[in-house]
Amino acid sequence: SSFREAPRIYGGPKLDPVDSAPITKEFAMELVRHFQSDWERPIPSRYLYRILDEAERILIARDEQQGPVQNLGFENSTRTSETQIVVLGDTHGQLQDLLWIFFKVGVPSPSNRYL
Repeated sequence: SSFREAPRIYGGPKLDPVDSAPITKEFAMELVRHFQSDWERPIPSRYLYRILDEAERILIARDEQQGPVQNLGFENSTRTSETQIVVLGDTHGQLQDLLWIFFKVGVPSPSNRYL
């Protein structure tokens, strides 16, 4: 399907073209920063659809390769005092809460894992 361009009122990062531009870590972090400063302005629905579609594709591929249960263990050789697992409960869909947690604890990374 074809997507229209984002409305001019949206001031966050752009996916151009929406239906095929790669969703990179840089795009995701720009999106997080956008919502931290302008959380009342929603993301265009076609962007949300594209992000969810890509997330589904990644999760299906991971499931096919590794199975539904993921091992979050750390190898002793890579574990440092800065490695952590953040156990996060249900945020009830509150984006502001999630962004605050990312601000306080850090975004997910190999040394900062979320459960």
